[in-house]
Amino acid sequence: MSSVALPMDNNRYRDPYRDDRKKIAPSMRNTFTVAQMNERHHEIARRLVLGQKVKEIAEDLDISTMTVRNVKNSPIVQEQISILRGARDSETRDIAKQIQELAPKCLQVLEEQLNDDEVSPHLKSKNAFGLLGIAGHAPIRNVNVKSVQAILTGEDIERIRDKSIQAGMKSGVVIDA
Repeated sequence: MSSVALPMDNNRYRDPYRDDRKKIAPSMRNTFTVAQMNERHHEIARRLVLGQKVKEIAEDLDISTMTVRNVKNSPIVQEQISILRGARDSETRDIAKQIQELAPKCLQVLEEQLNDDEVSPHLKSKNAFGLLGIAGHAPIRNVNVKSVQAILTGEDIERIRDKSIQAGMKSGVVIDA
């Protein structure tokens, strides 16, 4: 018995509601907004401020990504996220200010340790780099170096020298005396 390929009628398998939903104006779609925040909404907002992705939040809280998106896009939660970000940013500035104020004391401690013969050299250098890094003077950790290597014979060097002299004479930099 041989099989015959029949033409597929795509309209037969089409979900008219699904295709038409994309054509509905955003103002006409069913959307869910948060009217009042509960503990889960606060947790979602907190995790969003910490930089967690919608999918990760949904998995961690065992809820759908659509729920997380609805909460995230709700005006009341957006306001809460703004407040949390503002608080986070102000705390960051306060910490940076404290570090700058402590930097001179750290340098004094380093100086005392460097002059103390009982402190091991390893500990001295480790503390010095750590404290200077916090003060904003961290050592460079990664240096990208790109190089080209070539092996030249005596003949290659002579040829390069001759070409250089010719180019110099042509440009007027080298004068044949």
